[in-house]
Amino acid sequence: MYEMFGYNDDEVIGRDALDFIAPEARALSKERISSGNEEKYETTGFKKDGTIFPINVYPRELHMKGKQVRISVVRDLTEQKNMEEEVLKSKNIQSVGTLAGGIAHDFNNLFNGNHR
Repeated sequence: MYEMFGYNDDEVIGRDALDFIAPEARALSKERISSGNEEKYETTGFKKDGTIFPINVYPRELHMKGKQVRISVVRDLTEQKNMEEEVLKSKNIQSVGTLAGGIAHDFNNLFNGNHR
């Protein structure tokens, strides 16, 4: 967590978990916490330097030492999102290439008198 969000121990201990969620995304996290919803959800994290990045949150409600507590596992999705974007770009480039190849083939047929 320290590495993911850019803090050290002293800066994290005692802080509200919502401090690590991007300000514009805190309402969703507050709603999830107050409802006790334990389903995984995607939101945006907020690093010490102000960087906003995509995360998955896996929350759980537990009883610990006679108290109800909520813990969450947080996963940085930056690399996954970057890879998804690259795959999408590749698919778009492939589609354009296929389209261009089809158009070139049609022009070739027209120029050579091979009409369909």
